[in-house]
Amino acid sequence: MSTCKVSAYKEWFSWFLLTMFFFGHYFFRITPANMNIQIMKTFSLSVSDIGILIQCFFLPYTLAQLPVGYCIARFSTKRLITLACFMCAFATLLFSQASSFMILCGCTILYACFAAFGFVGAVSYANANLPKQYQSLAVGLTQSLGMVGGFLGVNLIAYFIQFYSWQHITLIMGLVLGLLAVLIAFLVPQTPAPIQQSKKNPETTEPADQERSIFLQSKTWFNALYAGFIYLPVMVFTESFGKNILLATQQHSEKAISFGLSLVFVGWIIGGPTCGIIADRYGRVLVMKISAVSGLIFTALFLFVPMSLLALNISLFLFGLTNTGIVGCYSISAEMHGPAKASVSIAVANMTTILVGALLVPLLPRLLEMQAHPVFVHNIPVYSALDYQQSFGLVLFAPIIAYLCAVFTKETKKF
Repeated sequence: MSTCKVSAYKEWFSWFLLTMFFFGHYFFRITPANMNIQIMKTFSLSVSDIGILIQCFFLPYTLAQLPVGYCIARFSTKRLITLACFMCAFATLLFSQASSFMILCGCTILYACFAAFGFVGAVSYANANLPKQYQSLAVGLTQSLGMVGGFLGVNLIAYFIQFYSWQHITLIMGLVLGLLAVLIAFLVPQTPAPIQQSKKNPETTEPADQERSIFLQSKTWFNALYAGFIYLPVMVFTESFGKNILLATQQHSEKAISFGLSLVFVGWIIGGPTCGIIADRYGRVLVMKISAVSGLIFTALFLFVPMSLLALNISLFLFGLTNTGIVGCYSISAEMHGPAKASVSIAVANMTTILVGALLVPLLPRLLEMQAHPVFVHNIPVYSALDYQQSFGLVLFAPIIAYLCAVFTKETKKF
């Protein structure tokens, strides 16, 4: 076997270990939502307290994206991810031994700040070390492995919580993250900082981009806003109010709707690398546009067209399969400003992906409450399909805006 092939295998293996950190961070990320009853019993918490605990992850995780991008641009990815993985392990172990709600919140904030290194670190490493023709594939695989982590986390926690306490489960999470940090420290080769690497290779820099901040360039924000708006329908249907919406508009059982929504993740797992392959071969902007059109079609179907259970499940799977245009968006983020600023550009897109949903999703239920007249069953408001269509129908604008952003995004693949 040639030295070149051995080196390529080592780079892919190193990327895989770094991606495992992004994969593993999902297990703790979904803990408050999936262990809420047990945690509420332990500390006598309310539902709003669990909402605060969930926000203790997402707000710091979002705000940390830009500092993370700057750190990865200036320091070794291997060292940063090793430190971040160790700190996440430490935060998880403290969480498992927490004696108060305040400690739970503090541990979650600490975890979120270091978990933010996962995706940006793995994609930045892929952009700097993997072959150019496979970089979109690597982005798609990275995002898909994160979805696998969320899918497995939900199901494994639901199973093990029947037999073990939440403290024991989170303790095991912390130990596994610690082991992963050791593997990264010893098996991933030392990686130079992108800025230092660019100084040694002046031909890889882009002088025009070095003169202006990436935050002042419209191409940065068209691409980043695409990420936020293309992912917004997924956040609505899989992470917030999808079950309630589909129960009202599709009239199937709660168990059937829950299973159908899990198929969105299955579609994403398959679609992520598939989209990466297509983007590497035919261009990033093409898959971004196709994804936006598909998102508009499927969102309209879920909201306004009653379907059989089989048709609904197929549609939810295809929705996840085609929502993966964000892979092309992240690839453009890594390429549009040159190697030295790739990590910061990726961080901007990743931050916007979460921020758009965090700002807009809470407005939709408020709009629902303002204009609807629910029927109360056991003091719980039940809304009709028309109520959801009138308020959540605004989500249809998200893929339209995403498509317009894709139109104004410049293709980075060289044919």
